[in-house]
Amino acid sequence: MKFKTIWVVLLGILYASFWIWYGGNGDPISQTEGEKMLAQVESYMVSNLKTRPRAA
Repeated sequence: MKFKTIWVVLLGILYASFWIWYGGNGDPISQTEGEKMLAQVESYMVSNLKTRPRAA
């Protein structure tokens, strides 16, 4: 195959893979789910900041 054909097919595969992975097949998160995730991130950050020494 020609380089241009391979390039177009590769771009199509990458686009399709990203589209399938990222969106189109589920509902957005609810406010409750978002708040729960944010609380988990905040607790993770707080616990890591307490245990990791600061740079001088």
